[in-house]
Amino acid sequence: MHGSTRNHLFLLLSLVGAGCNKSPGPPAPSPSAPPGPVRDATVGPRKGIDGMLKAPARRVNDPERIHFLVFGDSRAGHSRCDPPRKHRKYCRVQYTPTASGAAEDCALVSKAPALLMGEVAARLHPSPSTPGKIRAQFCLFTGDLVYRGSCARDWEWARQVFLAKVPPSSVFPILGNHDSWQKRGESPAFLLFHRAFPQLKLASPGPSALPHYYAFRIGRSLFVNLCTGGYPSPGTPADFERADRTWLCERAPFATQMRWMDQVLAHGVTQGVKHVFVQYHKPSFSCSRHPPLNIEQDPLTRLRPFKKRHPNVNVVALSGHNHTTSVYLSGGVLVLVVGGGGAPQHFLHGPKACHKDKPDQPPELFWKGGVRTARYNFFDFRVSGDKLSIQEHCLTRRGNKLTVQTGSRISASGRITHTPGACNLSPPP
Repeated sequence: MHGSTRNHLFLLLSLVGAGCNKSPGPPAPSPSAPPGPVRDATVGPRKGIDGMLKAPARRVNDPERIHFLVFGDSRAGHSRCDPPRKHRKYCRVQYTPTASGAAEDCALVSKAPALLMGEVAARLHPSPSTPGKIRAQFCLFTGDLVYRGSCARDWEWARQVFLAKVPPSSVFPILGNHDSWQKRGESPAFLLFHRAFPQLKLASPGPSALPHYYAFRIGRSLFVNLCTGGYPSPGTPADFERADRTWLCERAPFATQMRWMDQVLAHGVTQGVKHVFVQYHKPSFSCSRHPPLNIEQDPLTRLRPFKKRHPNVNVVALSGHNHTTSVYLSGGVLVLVVGGGGAPQHFLHGPKACHKDKPDQPPELFWKGGVRTARYNFFDFRVSGDKLSIQEHCLTRRGNKLTVQTGSRISASGRITHTPGACNLSPPP
């Protein structure tokens, strides 16, 4: 057979083979675009997902009865690595109408982090000196434990007032932008974070990247912990606002973490999960000075479809960054901003405080457009079978003394029951 004949025959066979194939599908999405949600039926057990963090489950005797605490943004109002003369400007209390009241509130700001962290530690590790405390099994932390992650003295302060007082392997945090804040000439921020939380490691390599993002399951409760990232190099206020809206995790971009979360959620369904708790630092919705995450980089775009497919699963999204308390209900997902852990509270008032540039932002349910007041708190979560209850505990003033008392209750459906007179921090007359 001549060469030209062979070439014509090869071309004919190629055309026939192409005609037998199906037409090509749509082009693959850009690598930078987030992948579509993974359908539950398409995902089976994957190597590494079963190898999630094991330490939390060992703290629970009955996986159907789980008691844990949630709080965040407990950093001090300044870094201990900065000169003392710089500290004054960080006490800007915008909700106080008088100068004398502002001085009183500035004193409160300096005490709030240690007071709340001491109370959380007492509930994680009751002792003869703290009678009547009901032991919680572990604690979630929504980020910003220290003012600057590269300041070793900030981490020493956190160790003295909190980490040294809690049982080992009882706190499971996510990185806040302050925790990952790196200043030139100081220690590596991530190294100091790793040393503070040595329990954040897997026995074998898995698909997550601890401590940037990781997951664990206790019975029918699934905990997913994500990293939204910090800030870029110093820039203009506009640069920082763009950074607030952007997923800037140093280890894994938004698309990578969402693909991983889809797989973890889908595998959780095969294990019969009834409760899903997802924590990430930058909030999906905002009624505060910090803007919300861009809709293109919002985990709720994955959690809402999951909730729709599994309406009987309680799905709770936890975040911080805003130094206040906010509650939303979005597509059946309960969204809590738990940023009242002690950092200075700079927030806006009234209906105009909520950002209107995010089209899917629902009404805020905790304050309902009313005047916000200083509210330093943490939350007590209890899982009992299929039921979930959430109880606030907050700082209150009794005479000239600050103490912690029971505050509002939040249901899984977003219903809030306020306790009259609780969380009162008004100066004494």
